[in-house]
Amino acid sequence: MENQDLTRVVRIKVRGKKTSNALNRPKIERSTRKGSQILENCRAYWDALRPIRDVRRENRHFRNGNQWTKTELDDIKSVGGMPITQNICALLVRNMVGQYWTNKTTPVAVARKQKASEESGMLSSAIERVIKINNDDTKDARNLEELIQSGIACCRISYSWNAELNMNEIYTVNTNTNRLIFNPDIEDTALTNLHTIGEICDATIDDMIVNFAKTKEDELYLRQIYEGKGSDNAIASDQSADKLDNMDFYNPYDVNTCRYFEVWQKEMKHVVKYHDYAFAQMGISEYTMDELEVINQKRLISAHQQGIPSEEVALIEYEEGYESVWTVKYIAWNGAILKETVTPYLHGQHPYVLLLHTFIDGEIHPMLSDIIPQQRYMNRLIQMIDFAMGRAAKGVLIVPEDCIPEDGNINDMAKRWSDFNGVIKTKATTNGSKPEQIVANLVNFGAREMFETQMQLAQKIFGVNEAMQGQAPASGTPASRYLQETQNSSLNSKDLFEMYAKYKGQKYYKMMTLIKQFYTDKIYMAVSGRGTTDNENVYDPDRVKNLDFDITVSSANNSPSYALMQEEQLDRYLEAGLIDLEMALSLSSSSFAPQLLEAVKKRKDEQQEQQAEMAMQQQGMQQQQGQPTQEAQQEPVSEEEYINNVG
Repeated sequence: MENQDLTRVVRIKVRGKKTSNALNRPKIERSTRKGSQILENCRAYWDALRPIRDVRRENRHFRNGNQWTKTELDDIKSVGGMPITQNICALLVRNMVGQYWTNKTTPVAVARKQKASEESGMLSSAIERVIKINNDDTKDARNLEELIQSGIACCRISYSWNAELNMNEIYTVNTNTNRLIFNPDIEDTALTNLHTIGEICDATIDDMIVNFAKTKEDELYLRQIYEGKGSDNAIASDQSADKLDNMDFYNPYDVNTCRYFEVWQKEMKHVVKYHDYAFAQMGISEYTMDELEVINQKRLISAHQQGIPSEEVALIEYEEGYESVWTVKYIAWNGAILKETVTPYLHGQHPYVLLLHTFIDGEIHPMLSDIIPQQRYMNRLIQMIDFAMGRAAKGVLIVPEDCIPEDGNINDMAKRWSDFNGVIKTKATTNGSKPEQIVANLVNFGAREMFETQMQLAQKIFGVNEAMQGQAPASGTPASRYLQETQNSSLNSKDLFEMYAKYKGQKYYKMMTLIKQFYTDKIYMAVSGRGTTDNENVYDPDRVKNLDFDITVSSANNSPSYALMQEEQLDRYLEAGLIDLEMALSLSSSSFAPQLLEAVKKRKDEQQEQQAEMAMQQQGMQQQQGQPTQEAQQEPVSEEEYINNVG
């Protein structure tokens, strides 16, 4: 029994599921040499990404309507003009985000093992539960905006304390591009040569002590290196984006916060690789080769005691080698390593999910940058039209001098000219001249046509035309043509949405591995609202922990049109008798379906109980009325048969 228990413990450790106690983490490393070298490398990476941040800042300004430079504003105001902005960028970005909300996708976990559909539905419901807890639909929409304007979408998936739920939970957060750090020498679109990723973090001194201090000495050391942080004289930060645009690498914008860095690196480690034939497990062992040999010897001894030949014992094969593993270091601004560990996640990677689009030859080109030239030119055309209209003659009164009478003046004539039913006294002239009002017609110099051309060009580049915007078609336009125009216009944005779906698939895969790793107890997932059976609404870790799953991102079934089509199909199946009411309600997406299904099940149980009680009552009445028993109804046995049976 002792050997079997030891084998079970060894299996858990070898599989890498040994949980580390937070109280046993090492103290803060006082030496700053190693951490300072890492920070200098990260600073070089961060500085190399500055052109991307500059493009992002310009695109953000255009997205928010700040499309004139200070010099241009001063020039326009100096001649009496008013800067005009026709914000086409915001219109097109909102339309793209609207398309995302209209065509929502949902993750589906697909087991690689046959006859595991219930486990797949169970894990899919668990993923949807995490999505709803973190409000990931909204976060993904905001990340899509970030991808359009900067070409980068990044989020972080971890397992940490959730103050709202008062429990540890899987937590997702979008990473700001200004704080993001990764090695910029990436050339592969799959990011296979990514070896460093992290972010610049700011926290209060209290949070620093809670997260990184183990002893009183650690607390004093943190207060020493962050002296003055969190004081009462701290300057409150405003809502301006300047704090991120002008962010310094080492010094935070807010003087009451502490700057530290979370750096994930792929490092070469000397490891022991193993293959455990007893449990069909293989990977990197947390034990040394001597310790694994002791485990094998104990298995042989246990097998010998049970009479099992040694050649039939499943042992652990192991060998030394080198492996690239992801490690994380939390480093203070002065280079002190606050915490260091190998990745604690079952997927063996960093917690970030990164997407670069469009990414060619190591260069990132945001989609919004394609229409910035058109936006600039349209603003210029509108300003030119405004200047032309403002300087054109509009009702100018021209009065010849010889038309002004001797007892009158020009001011009286100007006043009476604009009066209702006014009468003006003039003097007759020999050449027939008289007061005349001039209204100049604005000369058509092609600005309006050029503006419309640039507008159409911007829509074509972004893949957003009138049909995609939902505008009413021209009279007589066939419905088939309108639908075809909508589909054709979406081709320009199809690559963006497909890449974003792949990005979300990677995000859900890491989310799935964290669910399998940290959800160790059964959880009722009514919040997901996805499971079609009672078993799928209860997450059982014992049923999914040994199964491998793939993640697919498919169209969501919660759009109004899809829900209506589904309800119509269920009605037809129910009328044809192919399904019963209970099955139809379990598959329905109506808001009242769960309550009605529960009521139907309750009434069905009550009817079954009533039928059982009636059957028992009828049986009792039959016995009271002298019904023959089963033995009395048997045919009589002859004396010869009875003697033969007894013999």
